Amino acid sequence: MKKYKVHIRKTYNIVLLTVLTGFIIACEEDNSLPTVGTSLKIVHAATGTPSVLVNYFNHNIAYADIALLEFSESMRVTLPPNATREVIIVPTEDTLTQVLNREVNLQSGGIFTMFLLTEGQELEGLLIEDVLLNSKDSLVGVRFANFSSDIGLVTVNISGETENLVNGLAFRDVSNLSSLSATSEEGSYQFEFKDDEGNIVGIAKLNPFSGRPRPIYKSLTYAIIGQSYDGVGNSTLEVIRIDSF
Repeated sequence: MKKYKVHIRKTYNIVLLTVLTGFIIACEEDNSLPTVGTSLKIVHAATGTPSVLVNYFNHNIAYADIALLEFSESMRVTLPPNATREVIIVPTEDTLTQVLNREVNLQSGGIFTMFLLTEGQELEGLLIEDVLLNSKDSLVGVRFANFSSDIGLVTVNISGETENLVNGLAFRDVSNLSSLSATSEEGSYQFEFKDDEGNIVGIAKLNPFSGRPRPIYKSLTYAIIGQSYDGVGNSTLEVIRIDSF
């Protein structure tokens, strides 16, 4: 019985020594501390562009295995920090053709949004860093964007109020986040998007306490997209909500 216990102890010591040796070698080979990834949200706001596919893996992929990104929708991905990475956009009907190839190098722990936009036939990726508010439980952060290339300057106000939240948003402009009260007494908000002649061209509603059709995040973007004139007398303008955090 003693010999058996001694044999077990020797075996345990050998295994432990092997594990410790491997750990020491690994530490010698890589002295870097663990890094935090970066968050990138990709928003399809490109008028006239059908559904697309996104390759952010830095290698060839089977596009049939990934989800479509439809117009007015968004997706969030995590990228390695401080490393150059290609974000490739291809149309669903022709995955051999790249309509956008954008290199990004994002710092550790950063939060970014890339808006896919069009002016004419060219697709572009507008990349911005999201500077989030340190909002308390009773506040929600809201910002506004103009992604309509033919609407001109846009102002945004809360219905019934004379003071604007945002003035003179040009195409591609994204405002800073503003804090709004999110208390039961305040209730809901209705935002009015107006052109430079004062005409209401889009409306969006926000109820910070509503979980339908999806929960309210602490930081939101409302963007007007589409065209005021589509060439045949129709307007395709709409306001979409983009959740951040």
